[in-house]
Amino acid sequence: MKISPYGLMALAILGISAPTLVLAETEHEGNDEKAINSTNLNLVLFVTIAAIASVVGYSTWKVYKIRRRAASKTLV
Repeated sequence: MKISPYGLMALAILGISAPTLVLAETEHEGNDEKAINSTNLNLVLFVTIAAIASVVGYSTWKVYKIRRRAASKTLV
């Protein structure tokens, strides 16, 4: 069974961003007069950094795989 890399990335981004979406919805349903505290801001920052790092890591892996394949063809 072959797994689509785009589907895998979409699943990773959804898994990383789901807690932030739930937190935003919970915060909105709560008291609108309260400001978001620093814990919530840190969670949003962490999820954003994790999403960016996963996209950069995946892109780096794809470039490495393509270059490795190209290098093996030139040696043959």
